[in-house]
Amino acid sequence: MDASQLEEDNAGIADEAQDVAPRFHRSREYVGGGGAAAHDEEDEEDGSGARGTWGDGCQESLAPHLHKVLLYLLELTTHPKQLTQRLLDRNKRVQEAACSAFASIEDEARGLLSRFLPDVIPPLQRALQLYQAKNLLILYDAIGTLADGVGPTLCCPLGFALLEALLQQWRQAQAGQPQCLALSESIGCIATAMQAAFAPYAPLTLDRCQDLIAEVIQQIEAQERGEANVWPDRETLECSLDLLSAVADSVGQQLLPLLQQRPQLLLLLERCCRDSSPPVLQSALALPSLGVFACADVCVARWSLCLQRQSVSVQLSPFSLSVCLCAYLAKISCVSLSPLCCVSSAVAFVQLQQHLLHGATSVANNAGWALGEMAVRVAPEAVDPFAESVATELTRILQRQELHRALLQNVAITLGRLALVAPHRISPLLPQLLPRWCAVMRAARNDRDKANAFQGICTLIERTPGAAAGEGLLELVVCILAFEQPPPELEQQFARVMHER
Repeated sequence: MDASQLEEDNAGIADEAQDVAPRFHRSREYVGGGGAAAHDEEDEEDGSGARGTWGDGCQESLAPHLHKVLLYLLELTTHPKQLTQRLLDRNKRVQEAACSAFASIEDEARGLLSRFLPDVIPPLQRALQLYQAKNLLILYDAIGTLADGVGPTLCCPLGFALLEALLQQWRQAQAGQPQCLALSESIGCIATAMQAAFAPYAPLTLDRCQDLIAEVIQQIEAQERGEANVWPDRETLECSLDLLSAVADSVGQQLLPLLQQRPQLLLLLERCCRDSSPPVLQSALALPSLGVFACADVCVARWSLCLQRQSVSVQLSPFSLSVCLCAYLAKISCVSLSPLCCVSSAVAFVQLQQHLLHGATSVANNAGWALGEMAVRVAPEAVDPFAESVATELTRILQRQELHRALLQNVAITLGRLALVAPHRISPLLPQLLPRWCAVMRAARNDRDKANAFQGICTLIERTPGAAAGEGLLELVVCILAFEQPPPELEQQFARVMHER
């Protein structure tokens, strides 16, 4: 330990590089305690930390002594050394312990903290100016956890001021440093909490993400050219893509004009769809289903012209181009773009099928989800020619019980969506897929996606009544009974299907 850690006031002493642990995307840093209680201040701090570890495993044994323990801890809050007291203490160890304790409270209290935001946010803002590098990482995590817990109630003047302070530090943070990654994650949490209210901050966020992604893409291309001592920072790439997803999910259609003004960002995102890293590919595949490529009219005009001229500086792969073009073509006229839709959709579905069996479950998950999104968003005539082959492959995957449950549910939902678009192509597969489909979807969350998929399966059953028999009929009844409070139109469809039996 650095000797300065033992000083009472060391908040102004900058942390050394070796004091800051490497940062990995989505990881969290917690501080534990150690040592038994003693009479000097350092041992008292360690002892109180050790008492904190009793809670989970020794609840029954601790109960008779809880009154004394609480009195002891309350006395420590007024200890003259103040080693266990405040977020804004001048000692780094106190800051670390207090911030970690606050994060633990956030995890448990969540929305209950909404009423205390006027008391909580100002100290966090001051801490942003007081903390050095190591404790800032813990603070950023704590702010992100706060946003996750309180949600839209963060849309208040104090919340916006806190966001602006984070954005200012994010602009100044060096790419690839732990602070940059932690800030990106924290801002993403705030964007998700604020939803549409985040829109005024979206342009700055997009510009910064574009700069970060461009820098990493340059590193990747340099490595591919064989340049020595080049190590692409894919953590930054993944984190930036996830932040873009959070912004897209939050501001929705307000993102379209911003993307139209940033064609270079779209080309960079296309490049990310071709990356070899599973985490990057996972994040990149999530973007189409969140509407990042919703400005497909701009993409089509720009990229189709490039393909005609064959003079693009960035080589667009069929897979990534198709994902970009097809994910949200429902936003524009599919009539004028029908030929391009059919060609691009065919290539995209074939490529996404391959990713369904990717070694990384998260990549396969997002590929399955992108398939379903594209199935319902492109013109039906673009789906029809290959719907049967895609459904056949999805049915084979659905039979593999060893696959991850979330992946199987995504596959089942995609099958239901395909059934809505091209029921005549998928009807012959119904006897084979129905029992397993019902078994998988029985445990799925009763949400809009499940209802949408169920509508497709019921449409198939109505077209081929004799296919739902034996084991398939039994599984269907159990699956329907497990769907509590279905939407009215789906409930009526259930009644029709059961009446025909």
